[in-house]
Formats: sequence, structure tokens, C-alpha cells
Amino acid sequence: MARGKMLIVADYCRADFVNYFTGIESEFDLYFFYYNYKEEIKKDIQLKFGHIEFYHSYTNAFEILKKINPIKVLFFDIETYNQIALLAACKEKNIKTYHVEHGFRDYDIAFSTEQRNEYTRIDAGVKQKRIPFLKKIKNRLFYSSTQSRSKYKNELLQFRKFRSVNSIFNSATYLGKLDLYPDEFISFSPQLFNYHKRAMGLTARTKCHYTGFMSSDAYCKPIEFVKNKNIIFIDTFNHITQLWGITNEFVTSYYQQIDAICKKYKYDLYVKKHPADNTNAIENSKVKIISQAEFEKDQSKFCIIAGDYSTLYLELLGLPYTLGISFNTFPDKSSDPLKFLLKYNVTCRVDELKDLDALLATGDKFYDNYESLRKNKENYVSDLLYKLDGNAKERFFSILKDE
Repeated sequence: MARGKMLIVADYCRADFVNYFTGIESEFDLYFFYYNYKEEIKKDIQLKFGHIEFYHSYTNAFEILKKINPIKVLFFDIETYNQIALLAACKEKNIKTYHVEHGFRDYDIAFSTEQRNEYTRIDAGVKQKRIPFLKKIKNRLFYSSTQSRSKYKNELLQFRKFRSVNSIFNSATYLGKLDLYPDEFISFSPQLFNYHKRAMGLTARTKCHYTGFMSSDAYCKPIEFVKNKNIIFIDTFNHITQLWGITNEFVTSYYQQIDAICKKYKYDLYVKKHPADNTNAIENSKVKIISQAEFEKDQSKFCIIAGDYSTLYLELLGLPYTLGISFNTFPDKSSDPLKFLLKYNVTCRVDELKDLDALLATGDKFYDNYESLRKNKENYVSDLLYKLDGNAKERFFSILKDE
């Protein structure tokens, strides 16, 4: 019996995205689409299974669907013209589509309107520099060719006009108005799905499956809180997009200062880089860097966690054996993306680096924060994380297998 085929629109250079499908590759033929051309890939491909296809190999989205004949199409992003064209073609061919949550997001909290536009400008600029002119033209023809063949040609034309003068954030809302969004959503929790409801103008009837955070499964172990001197900082990649005024130079200096404070009180600082960070900003600070595999192997060494608006950090905050330090120390002082954490009271907050100095200066009293904050975690988990039981990936697989 032939295995069913799934088309996955996700960055396969990110190990955390690829890990979503590790363990189910024996039950489906997996096809990964993300990049238009091979030249766009500037990082190591993380796939050890499945097939890779590039958009430039096809004239339009219908050709992709005809060749692969997928039973389901999973979108981690629906932002680029090609992704929109593929979504429209799927709807026309009655191929079931899903939007898969892949990070902790609430842009209404985290970004101002100006920052949204700046994010779009920088991100688009970085991507466009990678693509030769003739290939840019061919890429645009993919959308036009799909549009001309689609019963959604008017919607695709309206989207192109709107997107050309608007950010990805505003465009998400416009997709909802055009009724161009996936059949179903797979989200971490009801609270986080509320973002998509607002952003895309979804109705209460929109079907959503909740899984919890799959990346947290590896950390749901019977570990006891240990009073040691190790601090792990879960980094983001905001210095790439320059959100909140963060630059490569800022990150290098930032970690040098944090490391100096930690050493002052005999703490060892480790930094885990974001999977999408291909810069040397953290390396240049000379701090200790720990890989994902090393962190998972030595979890019990790292009960003290630090971070800001990182998905993994916000997951780890919910675990019963962690003591969190949340950093709201961005160059742009008008931003406070971690404000939503205040009502949960599950973390020590640092607004300036002198606050970290004062926190660690309390000696053993610093560890007393663990008990006082731990009792608040149940509400935090139920509100934002759904479940922390180590079974999120199992719930995800059951959705994929469902006919």
C-alpha cells in the first residue's frame, strides 16, 4: 500500500522545525518546500529524510500539486507570494491545509506599528539581496501564472496589490478578508491561537487543534530543582531583524556585561543560540555557548534559566524545576514585550543589568525565589502552554494521521 504524501512549507534548515516530523517519516512521504532557489540557502540543511523541492522548478502552484499529489499541506508560514499562491491552489483542488504554530507570538503585545514595518523592511531586504535579478523575475511569474489559472484570480490580484504596500502583519488580516486561510490550525494553546484569530480575522467556527509545545517534550523529566551556579540564557535572533534596537554589536557587548556580573558572584553563564542565528555576535562575546543536544543531555545542571521573548525560554518557565530570570533590557526602552508575564508572577524580572547584579548579590536568598514563584506556574501553564506532559508531539502526530 502506497504511503500518503504530505507537503510541508517550513524552513528545513532549522533543526527545531525538522524535529516536528522526526518519528513520522516512516508513515508518510514528506516533501519540503520553503526556498525558491538553492542559492537562498545560507545555513546547513537539517533534513535526514524526505524530499526537497524548490519553487523555481515549477511554473505555478498547480504543477507542484499535480506532481506530488499530497493528501495534506502544512504551512509554518503564510507570508510570501508563493506561499499564498500555493494555499489558493490547495483550496481550489480541495487538498486539506493546516497552519502549524511554530513559535510563541503575540505581535499586538510585542511590536509597535513602526517596529512591524521595520521588521518587514529589514527581512525583505536581506532576502532580496540573495536572489539574482533574473530569478526574481521568474519567481514573480510563479505567482502570476498561478493567479491566471485560479478561480481565486481576483483574490490573488487583490492580495498582490495590498501586499505591495503593506507589511506581513497587515497582510495576514487581509488574507482573512479574502477568505484565503487554511482549513484548520494547529496551535500550542487556546491563548496563543487568539493571536491568529485577531490577526487573520478568524471566526469562532475556525477549527483548531491544540498540542502544547513540542519542543518542550524533551524537558518534561522528573528533575528536582538544584541550587547550583549555572545559568543558561536562551537567546533569540532579534539582532538579525534588529527588533527593539538590538544589533550584532549590542549582543556582543550585552553578553560580555552579563558574563562579567555572573562571574562577580561565581556563576557560570552559558548561552544557547537560536536555531536561525547564523551570525558570530554571541561568539564574539567569548561567553560559553551550549548546543541544543548538550542542553537536553545535561538538563539537571541548568535549573536557572534566563531569556527574553524566546519561545523555548517561555516554555521552560513553566517547568516545575526551573527558576527564571526575564530580561527586559532592550535598547528601545519604549518596548516591553514581556509585560504579559507580570500577571503570572513566575519569574524574576530584570529591567536593567544593575537589577541582575542586585539579584545575584543576595547570595543564597536568590534561590528562595524558586519556591515563591513555583506555586504560580500552574496558572501560567494552563493559560499559555496548554499542557507540559511530554506528549505534545504525540498529539501532533495523531492530527497528521487523522483522515
